[in-house]
Amino acid sequence: MSLAKANALRVAHGRRDLREMLAALALAGPAGALILFFLIAPLVSIALLSLSDYQLGAKSLTFIGLDNYTSMFGDRIFRRSLQNTLVYVAVVVPVSVGLGLGAALLIEAGSSLRAFYRTVYFMPVMATLIAMAIVWEFALHPSFGLVNLSLKAIGVAGPDWLQDRRVVLYTLAGIGIWQSLGFNMVLFMAGLQSIPRDLYEAASVDGVNNGWDRFRTVTWPMLGPVSLFVIVITAIRSFQVFDTVQVMTKGGPQSRHGGAALHHVQRGFRVLSHRLCRRGDRGVSGFRAGTRAAEDVVPRPPGALRMNARGLGPVAGALRHVVLMAGAIVIVSPFVWMLLSSFKPQSEILNGELQFLPQRWAIVENYAQVWSRVQMGRFLLNGAIVTATIFALQVLVNLPCAYALAKLRFRGRRALFGVVLLGLLIPMHATAIPIYILFHHAGILNTYAALILPFTISVFGIFMLRQFFMTVPDDLIDAARIDGMSEIGIVWRVMLPTAIPAVTAFGIFSVVAHWNDYFWPLIAVSSKDLYTPPLGVAYFRLNDGGTDFGVLMAAATMVILPLVVAFLLAQRRFIEGVTFTGLKG
Repeated sequence: MSLAKANALRVAHGRRDLREMLAALALAGPAGALILFFLIAPLVSIALLSLSDYQLGAKSLTFIGLDNYTSMFGDRIFRRSLQNTLVYVAVVVPVSVGLGLGAALLIEAGSSLRAFYRTVYFMPVMATLIAMAIVWEFALHPSFGLVNLSLKAIGVAGPDWLQDRRVVLYTLAGIGIWQSLGFNMVLFMAGLQSIPRDLYEAASVDGVNNGWDRFRTVTWPMLGPVSLFVIVITAIRSFQVFDTVQVMTKGGPQSRHGGAALHHVQRGFRVLSHRLCRRGDRGVSGFRAGTRAAEDVVPRPPGALRMNARGLGPVAGALRHVVLMAGAIVIVSPFVWMLLSSFKPQSEILNGELQFLPQRWAIVENYAQVWSRVQMGRFLLNGAIVTATIFALQVLVNLPCAYALAKLRFRGRRALFGVVLLGLLIPMHATAIPIYILFHHAGILNTYAALILPFTISVFGIFMLRQFFMTVPDDLIDAARIDGMSEIGIVWRVMLPTAIPAVTAFGIFSVVAHWNDYFWPLIAVSSKDLYTPPLGVAYFRLNDGGTDFGVLMAAATMVILPLVVAFLLAQRRFIEGVTFTGLKG
């Protein structure tokens, strides 16, 4: 190669690198700035302030070393909350992961009733946690709750599940397992559907025909990455438990069974609320791609897993349905109890008898009272506005960043992706106080902006979409570049249509998370006109419907129903999207 050609190639490579660097800056820059603003800066400020004697509103501070940490670990309540959290995580993580894997294997083992089981097991993930916490509180009532009435019917006296110190923490862990099982199941199903059929065929040639041997030698090793992902995500979600504990027990009898997240929020925001209120502020209230359609590239479950009832044999097929149906009954019982109770008058609910169908139907009466007592329509509208706006902004910001991380070579790409992975481990509870202080000084507390802005960036969305884009052939992008399309044009005209399954799956996760969010709205807004559905239900319970259980169950039903219907309509796309995104490994 001549010197002139070598120089020309170096110049061409230099221009390409510069072009990709500029494109990456344009595509990933907004997301990077938001990550810096809403994640890195709050974490750094927390670390620095934790070493000082800073007081809100003070113009100066003094560094005091580790005195705050010494005080924290010397706090008996903090040590108790940390211990409770560790016990809760130690119970919820292995049990929910194991049951999620078992449910996924059984559902994938046959074709009959797959859609039914998948929908039922995923329902707790879709349900608004605050509403379901109220439902569980009702179902666990010692006198007229579903659980104790069922035990009474077989001659067993049930305890006071939420006040007995011996069982309350394990009761909350049981509810946590109920909430997490379906989420883990879907991720394992995506992992199972991604295992190449050839591996099972090769195992059969080698004489591995027993179901347990196939699982041990092929399925479980291939599920290693997704298993690690599920365990980490479940542990993170368990450490962040707040809504259920706060609504159902307020930390348990004498605050002995609250978790670290609840303790952090109660202590931190109690101090902030006191100091800000003294200053007159009322802000605290509480592709396989190409141009083929997605349906054409949905991976089929491997033949060794996807067996029909005949392949399982009559006994195994029947046993599969017995086990799955038993689990489905446990999963769906609170929903059925909630719905039927919303049809009953108060007198029938409090009679202390296990009675499913009402003798006198009070549907119109109960649901009408919800609308007349509180602004339920306004709460639902606020939820729709907040969740839709957050999702639209997340797609606008996260999708270009995910494309840049997957398909562009630029300096700092690994560092940015490392920060994204770090962000997956950081709960909102950890950064809430600095963001709250920032919004207080900016004067935007108690506005839609306060509810929306912290979530315009989603590191989970970036990770999920980046994993999907990694599966898109580079030839498709190169063809678009040859046609003269800019990188921004490729993102919106090529990658977005290709990524519809992944965007749909992320949309489900995003809408569920922010429709159900109780923690941030509780501290960011105080006006009832801005209450989201979880806040609205909690407000109704505390002020108007706390003892009117039929009306309270009607309110919970109205808040939960939109998400359940949305999942029923989008479940196929959702499973496809999770499978494509690479959350499986």
